[in-house]
Formats: sequence, C-alpha cells, structure tokens
Amino acid sequence: MMDSPVEFLRHQSSGIRSALQQCIARPITALLTVFSIGLALTLPGLLWSSLETLEANNISIEGERKINLFLKMETPSEGAMGLMNELTNDPKVSGLQQINPEQALQTLRDSTELGDTLAALAENPLPITIIVTPTPDLSNAQIEEYAAVLRNLPEVAQARVDSEYLQRLAQLGRFLKTLLVIISILFLALVCLVLMNNARLEILRRREEIEVTKLVGGTDGYIIRPFVYQALILCAVGSVLALILINLVFSAIGPSLADFTSGYQETLALKIGRNTGLYLPLITVIFAVTATWITVKTTLKNIILQ
Repeated sequence: MMDSPVEFLRHQSSGIRSALQQCIARPITALLTVFSIGLALTLPGLLWSSLETLEANNISIEGERKINLFLKMETPSEGAMGLMNELTNDPKVSGLQQINPEQALQTLRDSTELGDTLAALAENPLPITIIVTPTPDLSNAQIEEYAAVLRNLPEVAQARVDSEYLQRLAQLGRFLKTLLVIISILFLALVCLVLMNNARLEILRRREEIEVTKLVGGTDGYIIRPFVYQALILCAVGSVLALILINLVFSAIGPSLADFTSGYQETLALKIGRNTGLYLPLITVIFAVTATWITVKTTLKNIILQ
C-alpha cells in the first residue's frame, strides 16, 4: 500500500532532519568530506568550463575546416561573384569569404619581408581566392570529395584542402575530449568512493542503533533514507565549493590570460560554462546518491539480528 502524500512528505522530512543531525554531530568528518568532494570536482570543472569558453568564442580544438578555391587568372570579378552566389545556395556550405588579389598582395607585403620585391612586380600574380567553409556535419572524407567537385568548376584553377592537418587536428581534439571524459569519470568515481566509505563506516559505528531500529519494526527504507539525504547534502555543498574554487582559479589566471590574448587582438575571459554549472552538480549528486544507496542496502543485508 502506497503512502499518502502527507505521509511521504513526513518520511522525507524526517530523513532530511536525521541527515542534518548526523552532519552536525560529526562536523569535522562532514567538512572533510565536503572539501574532498569540492577538490575532486574542481579539476574536471575547470577543464569543462575552459572547453565551453573556447567553443563559446568560436575556438574549436578540432579546428575549422575550410576549402581554398584559387580562381583562374582570367576570371573577372563578375565571374567570381556569380560563383559566390552559386555556392551560397549549396547546402554543404556554411560560409564564404572572397579575397581579392589586391587584398591578398597587401597582406603578403605586410606579413613578410618581401615588401620591396613584391612592390617591384609589374602585375599582381595572385588570383581571386574564395574560402569555402563546409557545414560542420561533413567528415574529412566528404570535404575531400566536395573539394574534388569544386575543382572541376570552370572558374576554379585549384581547390586546396589541408586534409592531413585537419585530420591530425581533429584526432587531437577527439583525444583531448576523450581524455577529459576519462578524467571526469575517475574523479566522479573518487567522490562516490569517499561517500560509500563514509556510509559503510557510519553503519558500522551505528550498528547497535540500526539493530534496535530493525527489532522495533524499522524498514530498510527508513534506515537508508538519512544516509541518502546525507550524501545528497554533502554532494550539493561540495559542488558549490567546487564552483567557488573554479571561479577563484579563473579570477587568478584572468589577468595573465588577458595579457596573452591581447597580443592576438582577442579578448578571452574564462568563466564557468552554463552546462558545467548545471550538469557537474547534477551528475555528481545522481551518481553519489545511487552509490550510497547501493552501499547502505548491501551493508544492511550483512547485519543479522540476534
């Protein structure tokens, strides 16, 4: 028979009250557990927040894939504009940029030591260039196939894709993300182990009390509930502590990062990402509470009433 809503709320409030009493009764243990959880979550939180900040600023660790179309020298500006209009309607294209020969030559003069040599040229040797940004859903192989199609267009002299560079950059990006997931799982496991060990030690310390509770008809759910709520409270406070530590770290390295990025005429401010701030505490609480429930349930089976 299911409890009424009033009974259900009464049982939950009783479990929360008992969990708070246990934390207050052993403050040093509770504080050590909170700091352990907070420190364990700080590193993955820092890494995920940094990744979110980079992606929010359109800086991808997998690189932005592009195809450079070098048009034939005899192609007029009208022909380049027509090709741009044609590619704009292509569903495989997410962005286009046209670089005129004069603009490319000026950039080459400014970025190299060959300014005087280039200025002495009678004619501009550079063609009109169109930079095509494929849609993100295309793989490297599909980009190569699309570049081959573009290479056959009558206005195009050459279509170049730095495929080897893209593949290595994409592999590096996937490796870093996989490494980040593994690190997060390991630290999450560490949090679960800390809470599981705390729950097991607490059961052993309160063994006689639990035996008496069972003798007078206390159910396993009644006994387990305070342990679960205690794990939830410790994880919630530890997660908040982790977010505070992440903010402190970002504040500490902020000035140095600003000096570094100013040399590239960019402004990059690290902050806690929305997903990290939401999912880091949520996932931690779910896994830690589940691990605590399993631990308490398993340990109670070993307590045999005399």
